[in-house]
Amino acid sequence: SSSSSSSSSSSSSSAPQTWESMVASLSEAVQETSNENEGKKASGANRVNGTNDEGAVAVAGTAPVEPTSPLLGPTAKGGGKEEVKEEIDGEGGEGEKGGEGGKDGEDGEDGRLVEDENKEEGVASLSTWIAWVQAAGGCTVLLAQVYFLASDRFCYVSCEWWLAQWTQAAESAVTLSLAPLGDFDMPSQADGRDAQWVWFRAYIILIFFSLVFCFARTEWGIISGNTASTVLFTRLTHRVVHAPMSYFDTTPLGRTLTRFTFDTENLDFALPQKASLALISVGWFLAGLGVMVGVMPLMILVMLPVTYLYYRTQLFYRRAAVDLQRLDAVSRSPLQAVLAEGIDGQATIRAFGQTKGFAQVMRERLDDNTAAVMASQAANRWMGMRLDLCGVAISTTAALLVCLTRDFIGLWLGPIIGPV
Repeated sequence: SSSSSSSSSSSSSSAPQTWESMVASLSEAVQETSNENEGKKASGANRVNGTNDEGAVAVAGTAPVEPTSPLLGPTAKGGGKEEVKEEIDGEGGEGEKGGEGGKDGEDGEDGRLVEDENKEEGVASLSTWIAWVQAAGGCTVLLAQVYFLASDRFCYVSCEWWLAQWTQAAESAVTLSLAPLGDFDMPSQADGRDAQWVWFRAYIILIFFSLVFCFARTEWGIISGNTASTVLFTRLTHRVVHAPMSYFDTTPLGRTLTRFTFDTENLDFALPQKASLALISVGWFLAGLGVMVGVMPLMILVMLPVTYLYYRTQLFYRRAAVDLQRLDAVSRSPLQAVLAEGIDGQATIRAFGQTKGFAQVMRERLDDNTAAVMASQAANRWMGMRLDLCGVAISTTAALLVCLTRDFIGLWLGPIIGPV
């Protein structure tokens, strides 16, 4: 019994020791396994990242490259830079050569994905104006605008003519010969208020119709321009929305923003206004030419050379002004692209310390656009001065002819000079 009790006590005392040893050995095994796994992960990461145990960049078959700034790129020790370049060219040479054919065929000989923005040359073609008129409504809109403009000029000339006849009736009655309506005997102004009211009533009617047609041609021009702008903007939006992804890959963001901002603004405001002013100027020129030649036939001797001078001047100006406006539009796209990139990537620019460099690029783009705008404004001032000189020549010549040929014309030059 004593032997059995001793054996049981010895077995009970050895059991805890065996359990503790098993737990300890198991813990050691788990720790070794975890250490081995971490070592394998670290070595695998070094192979993926291209770094060795010392933290230097390594490429197969080249010298280790020290890590440097991500903006400047890695530099190798002991001539490793050339070896790295040769290794990279050797690995990617086949892919680049295989893709050169497609790039040369699609993107140009230099293989660039984004090409420079091209601009037209010379004055705007007739097809451009025809497309704009068709977008505004076609020939109906153009003919209506011409009708309102001609009626406005006719009422304006009629008002001036009526004032001239009213002045001639200061002392005696006059007879007005209107071919379509017949002859009308108008009273003298010396007959009292009733006679004055007859003249004034007809003048008020002419002023009313002049205001109506002036409002009609202005409002019609605004409505037509708004219609053309809406149609062209709808076409632009449809083309861009349905464009393939290659368009967005090869077109800078600034170029697209320019189409939807600056060009759309010109369609909404500048183009309708300038087109309306062009038609109005033509109407004023024809009406003024007809009145001056009708009153003083000798003015034709001055109007012909001045008209030719006007034509040559505007032809020279248009060729330069159109190209300057195109330079403004082309230089505006890179400016808007840099601005959009700066707003979207400001965190990245600051993180890499490229604020000064990016600001310098922005200033260069701004200087390019400002130079184009200043050149365009200078061309406008150049044209304006020459038009003023031509206008002064016509006004001076007309005044001299009136004074020199007053006996032939038979004008009333006022109470100082008296009738002629």
